[in-house]
Formats: sequence, structure tokens, C-alpha cells
Amino acid sequence: MDWLERWIRRTGLQDLATFLLEAFAPLAPLGSQVTYLLEPLVGGRGWAADLEQFLADPDERERFARRLSEPTHRAATGGAESTQETE
Repeated sequence: MDWLERWIRRTGLQDLATFLLEAFAPLAPLGSQVTYLLEPLVGGRGWAADLEQFLADPDERERFARRLSEPTHRAATGGAESTQETE
């Protein structure tokens, strides 16, 4: 789900995405099933399969929300963590 994290960071929607993950957590299993059913209509395997697995796994959703709350993360910098110090 690095692609989704990069998009959320690029658009500045980290707070909103974290809130929505927490608020709609009880509906995530349903979303997972709907994504699974719609997968053939939206292009088969790939991002839809990733989303289906992500919604089905509560631990993964929690890790994702924690990563979004971090100021810097590997996905936001294209795979390399930023260690630059500010003066």
C-alpha cells in the first residue's frame, strides 16, 4: 500500500485518512468483500487485490495509520528514509 501512502502524503490528507481509517474500521471487512467482488470489473489483480487484503487485515490498517502519523517515512521519500538535520 505504499502507492496509497505516497498519494495521501502528496495531497496532505494524512489526518483525514487516519480519521477515516479509525471511524470506518467496523466497516472494513465489508469493504474488503465488496472490493473482492468488484475486482474483475476494475482490472483484476493489482491495486484492487492490495486494497482487499489491506481492508481484511486489522493489524495492517493499524500499522498504516501509525505510518501516516509519522512525519517522515520511506514511502514518502520514494524508498529512502530522510535523515537530514535542520539547523
